Amino acid sequence: MMQSNGIRRFNNGSHYKALELGICSSKIQTPNFLLACLKLRTIVLLNQLSYFYQMQRPSPHLRLLEYLEAYIQLHGYSPVIDEMMEAMEKPRGAIQNSLRYLEREGYIERRYGKARAIRILKSNRGGIPIWGTIAAGYLSEVFTDSQDVLPISSPKLKSGDFALQVAGDSMIGDHIPDGSFVIMRPVSDLAALKDGEIVAAWVEGRGTTLKHFYREGKHISLIASNSNYPPITVDAEECRVEVQGVLLWVLREWSDL
Repeated sequence: MMQSNGIRRFNNGSHYKALELGICSSKIQTPNFLLACLKLRTIVLLNQLSYFYQMQRPSPHLRLLEYLEAYIQLHGYSPVIDEMMEAMEKPRGAIQNSLRYLEREGYIERRYGKARAIRILKSNRGGIPIWGTIAAGYLSEVFTDSQDVLPISSPKLKSGDFALQVAGDSMIGDHIPDGSFVIMRPVSDLAALKDGEIVAAWVEGRGTTLKHFYREGKHISLIASNSNYPPITVDAEECRVEVQGVLLWVLREWSDL
């Protein structure tokens, strides 16, 4: 609620609206009175437009999220705090507050102790983030930070789900061709994984790949569905293996969206 020329006014213009209904419904029809009614109606309209604009305008936190998405899409990595401060014209404390909010609400993930280490988990534009490309072949470098958004919506999706674009044909036996998108869900409990599930797995010192996951004692095997690619078997006590996501479904073409 605000004060204006001694008149109490609500942000949505409801007080002016009441004045308009009470005064402009009068039977007085002098030119000066009609002009006053026109001005009052203009004030009502401007206040309502301002109110609805404020209601639709993204919060400062979500505006920072939009900036992060655009920056990562352009550069392939996240900005540092000073760049965020300059772009948003906000002090360090306000940026840190927005980052804490975005992290708490599941929009971003921050890897502490590293520069340019923000990952988008949930887009404000709708859809899920594409975290980059993953090898469906031999082991390759870990997939990159989110650079784009896959415009899909489903009640099956949860916060944190992400997409990867497949590079290679080692999973062609599961109808996962080169260039397709795989929708993945982060794995919080490795023990809950079932043998045979398709995962995005990172092998220490060797890279990341999309394969079937099998575990036998201390050994972990990552197996392709294309016989041209030999199994990858490691001793989990000697070589660290992280499962970064388990397959939900495959999008083979944009027309599948």
